[in-house]
Amino acid sequence: MGFQRTGVLPILLDLSRYDHPTNPDLLRGHAGKTVLLHVGRIAPNKRIEDLLKILTFLRRLDPKAHLLVVGTEIDMEAYAGALRRLARQLDLGDHITFAGPVRAEDLPTYYRLAACYVTMSEHEGFCVPLLEAMHLGCPVVAYAAAAVPETLGGAGLLFHEKDHPVIAEAIHHLVTTPALREAIVRGQRERVRAFSPEAVAARFKTALAEVLVRRDPLALGVNAGDRYTQIARQLISYRDREARGVLQNFDQLQAVQATPAVMAALRENFYNSSFAVVNVEIVGPKVGADLRRQAVLVTLYALGGMLIYIAFRFEWVYGAAAVLAVFHDVLITLGLFSLLGFEVSLTVIAALLTLVGYSMNDTIVIFDRIRENLRLMRREPFAVIVNRSINQTLSRTILTSGLTFLTVLVLFLMGGQVLRSFSFALVVGILIGTYSSFGIAAPLVVAWNNWRGASAGPVSGTVTGTKSRGGESQTRLATAGRR
Repeated sequence: MGFQRTGVLPILLDLSRYDHPTNPDLLRGHAGKTVLLHVGRIAPNKRIEDLLKILTFLRRLDPKAHLLVVGTEIDMEAYAGALRRLARQLDLGDHITFAGPVRAEDLPTYYRLAACYVTMSEHEGFCVPLLEAMHLGCPVVAYAAAAVPETLGGAGLLFHEKDHPVIAEAIHHLVTTPALREAIVRGQRERVRAFSPEAVAARFKTALAEVLVRRDPLALGVNAGDRYTQIARQLISYRDREARGVLQNFDQLQAVQATPAVMAALRENFYNSSFAVVNVEIVGPKVGADLRRQAVLVTLYALGGMLIYIAFRFEWVYGAAAVLAVFHDVLITLGLFSLLGFEVSLTVIAALLTLVGYSMNDTIVIFDRIRENLRLMRREPFAVIVNRSINQTLSRTILTSGLTFLTVLVLFLMGGQVLRSFSFALVVGILIGTYSSFGIAAPLVVAWNNWRGASAGPVSGTVTGTKSRGGESQTRLATAGRR
């Protein structure tokens, strides 16, 4: 690009944010394993297939070896599927865990429980996982690609060739030799000090002062070093404290009395940015627990309101059956979320409330038809009336639910990762809510009716009461014993 003198400053990373306590549940879950850890987005450039091949050779030396991959699969589902197929081909199905994205407070525990951090990535820029591993005392085994060698700076174990058996043997030697592990960890902690905010700020101040000395915009001569170092310190202090970390315009430097000559030199050698850190918001565990509590309360309030409405519009047993059916829908959907590893967010809660209303609508349609048929077929057994009512409304249910299902299915397949969890909840919820309306809610009413009839003794009596559209109470006689 024509630049004759260039320099590289590392990313500013606040390592104190990793000072979370260890999660004992995670430690117990991986006890007895020699865990190889990889953290990062699951993508082809990360070359995670190399880690699987290394694990294959390492298990010949250490049968307890286990690969733990922490990272999201967003937009990389095909690659993740190929990795799982390769794991099965290599007979590693039970010896590799794709943990997906994890909570920020749990991430340090993964580094602490690991025997080493391994990466064979061929495209690394910021190398944040390497810094995390070095800070948290996890030995790093890495392939020398892109920014990895400069980041490690002689620390860790660096390989220039991907010889899988050799790397596996080196990892085994590292894990089984405490003195070697301690030496590597000690070197890494020494290296990570160069990435502290204070060290990076000092390097930038030196680079800024060198530019000013070389340009000498104030014509100070050979003794200009101290003066330009002072100016550089003032500029950096203003940027960090007053400009929120980023200067949007060089004219802002007039606040620190930068002369036109100094500003001209800066414009020739530096570029400013229109971006600034305005605010940082983190949803911590306390806030997350509060959101979870509110979501549960909202769902319970919705179910309670529906129970009251249906009990008033029909009878309390109808309301109880409908609420139990809807509770079943939500429970099954959450169970599938847990099995398939989808994140339950506030958007998903909104989807669950949507499917609650959708399922309840189908249930009320069936209950309304049952109520009408009770007035028309008073001599028929209650179970026959319910069955006929379901058959009469089945075509309507299939048409409406089927069209809605096709719509949310397209949303799930083509809506992208942002809507993936929301649309998945609707896809599953519509299927389960449709069958629960006639397969759970109505049978529960029939079961209650049979139980009430059986408990009434060997005489006929009032079994099912309904409230008609005009509000009058109607009753019907059903068999309780012999007719």
